[in-house]
Amino acid sequence: MIGSRWLKIFTAGTAFGGRRRVPRSTGASGRLPVFACLVLSLAACSALPEYARPVTLDIDQLEMQDVIRYRPLERSDFKGEQPPPGFDHRMGAAICAFFENNIDDGSFRFVYLGMENYRHVYDVTLDDPQVWALMDRDCSWWNPGIDETVEAYVLEHEEVHFALFELIARKWSAQLETTVFRISGGDESELKRDMQAQFDEFWQSGKHELDARNLEFDEQTSAVFDPEKQKQWLAGLRGELSSGVDTGFSPPDPACPEDAKTREALARARRTVEDLRDRPELAGLVDEAEAAARPPECDPVRARILADKAYRLSTQ
Repeated sequence: MIGSRWLKIFTAGTAFGGRRRVPRSTGASGRLPVFACLVLSLAACSALPEYARPVTLDIDQLEMQDVIRYRPLERSDFKGEQPPPGFDHRMGAAICAFFENNIDDGSFRFVYLGMENYRHVYDVTLDDPQVWALMDRDCSWWNPGIDETVEAYVLEHEEVHFALFELIARKWSAQLETTVFRISGGDESELKRDMQAQFDEFWQSGKHELDARNLEFDEQTSAVFDPEKQKQWLAGLRGELSSGVDTGFSPPDPACPEDAKTREALARARRTVEDLRDRPELAGLVDEAEAAARPPECDPVRARILADKAYRLSTQ
């Protein structure tokens, strides 16, 4: 599927040496390190120690059962018992963030424009596209050796990275709502390749912006301990978010508004799992997904993630 969930989880965190009270360098949560170094100068990339640089994980390495959307972070949001793969205990904290979207095969609206140079031409738009920034709390880790005097600074720092994810997610949602993709091809396979290439280019532009802003933030607040500068970043991002497009930051409606795509995902997972009576753990996962979609949670994003995971595991 062109719009399916990103198949990577991006992690990074705050680097400490022993129990020093002043953080010296912080990695940007959610950055793709290869793009950061390609787009920006090598000198800037090398400012972070090797062990503190961002790491890309495969999505299968995570449980993805305890995820949250953007909000102010708490110490309890870091539930990992050990650093994510690729990090070591010199890190002060590590946050795992990724993007989810509601784009599937039923999201596309095609308008046929005719033939041009022996190729079929279509305009393609999306039906109510949304992208969410999510944090996996089971993957995110907090070093118990952090000095209490810098805990607030580290929490605030990781929230800024999470806020940068949220901002990109909302920009993507707004842009996809108005974007018209013009694709062409001699047959169905060529049309699909053209559509995929244009989506890849679209995602890539957002990744570049995310990389650049994360690195800029780290250069200003990680190489030195600068609470004032960090608070300026957080205040600025909260201002951008409050004035921009909202794709789920507000608390869910306690009445649990209808969500057709979540309902379809739950139904598909339930049908598939019921045929696998020898795997009761999958039925339990679907039960958890259905509970997430009902009051008091009313969280269709988490419900769909769990349902999709149950379905994916059932096919393995």
